[in-house]
Amino acid sequence: MRGCVLILTAILTSQVALAAAPKSPYDKQYNAIRLDIVRKNWAEAVANAEQVLNQQDLSDQDRIRFLSIAATAHIGLGPDRYPIAKDYYQRIIDDPRADNLAKIQAFRDLADSYIKSCTGQYLDQMDLAPAHAFLDRALKLADLKPEEQAVALHNIGNLYHREDKDDAALDAYHRILTLELDERARRDAWSAIIDVHIKQATYAIDQQRDQVIAQAVSIAQQQGFDLAALYKRLAEFDKATTLLVKTLDDPQATDEQRWAAFSQLPCLAAANDGGRKDPPQFRAGLAELQRLGAKYLPGLMASDPNRALVLLRSFRATPVTPNIFYYQTNASPAYIAWAGKLLLEVTNFGRNDRGADYALVRTKHIDALAALHDTEQVILWARRAQDDDRLDAATRFWAGLVGLAFTGAATDAAAAVDADASLPRAERAQAALDAAKTALSADREDVARALYDAYQRIVPPRPTATVDCPFLAPAPNDVGSWL
Repeated sequence: MRGCVLILTAILTSQVALAAAPKSPYDKQYNAIRLDIVRKNWAEAVANAEQVLNQQDLSDQDRIRFLSIAATAHIGLGPDRYPIAKDYYQRIIDDPRADNLAKIQAFRDLADSYIKSCTGQYLDQMDLAPAHAFLDRALKLADLKPEEQAVALHNIGNLYHREDKDDAALDAYHRILTLELDERARRDAWSAIIDVHIKQATYAIDQQRDQVIAQAVSIAQQQGFDLAALYKRLAEFDKATTLLVKTLDDPQATDEQRWAAFSQLPCLAAANDGGRKDPPQFRAGLAELQRLGAKYLPGLMASDPNRALVLLRSFRATPVTPNIFYYQTNASPAYIAWAGKLLLEVTNFGRNDRGADYALVRTKHIDALAALHDTEQVILWARRAQDDDRLDAATRFWAGLVGLAFTGAATDAAAAVDADASLPRAERAQAALDAAKTALSADREDVARALYDAYQRIVPPRPTATVDCPFLAPAPNDVGSWL
């Protein structure tokens, strides 16, 4: 967050604890107001919250949560509504019926709403003293239990963390560890400390970065945290992979442990974005996923074939052939052919709500085999698709055309387009065009041209627009001469 605008992120999540109240007759109105806030219908949310607050039969818990959500809605209307939001939170703080946790949360929300009122300013220009003062007041509430002190200290540490004041944040989190708390609360504090170290590692360099990483890893090991997940957050992907592969190779590991390890492999995340953020990382992720998947996934699928679906997202994201000729391509027909075969082993794939995914896998798998010039496999899988009742008629017709394109003469596939009148013209034309693309990816240009000609017979091209331009011998030689 160095040098950037501080964005409020916690104001809506602060409603979660209050929303967990016992059922009340006003739950429906409360949920409707939350939905308005999500949709940024701030004015409606304000009006509805204030209408409920005027009811005389509100319970103490309902009054607190509607005061809080009304404040949230007001601050959403703009920074100038901060004084109104502040008044709502102050009513919670001053209410003798509110417990300490509700007041601590109100102080936190009050600090967040103040920060929200500073929107548009850069971090180093903000005066955050009022926000800190609110959080400090929460820590000074009377008769705080250790777990309540921990919540207040977490809020203080989180604000320092957002300000990049790492030492102050760490001090607040370490103060939590001096309290008499249960194991879960202590682990939350250690987790927050690790979060600070991860951020420090993002900005540190060389030896300093190594030291920060060593601190985070040491804490994770002592507290029994997921070390592979930590390495992934630190962008130490090779170390994460090494740990996970160790579990995959462990003969003592259970099937569930091995599957959990495979599901966390960094190459899965790298292969899922289609190369939009980092094309080289995407290509490396695909190669790594195929290498590790070929080694481990068949064994993991033995107990559950549906585990192949872990490949579906990367399958969708990976192009079969290049579509931008002057960039290094992210296309990987080899990956698509490998992953597609495994995906087609999924139990009842195509006979449930994944029908569209099934059709995509069927067709894209065949396209990849064509791009790899694997004629025998193209014919095999095209024939299977042609007879597959899980596919619609247009896709089966396309598969039949592809089978003919790779087995017969160029005229055979084109004749099949003209001969079949059972499909609507538009679907028949699209199937012919798609089959032509598949043939062209395998360098079968004669078949592709014949199929494209058949496509044009169904959908004749519009006449090319022309403009009659008589030649004038004495006309100027260039546009500039006209001006």
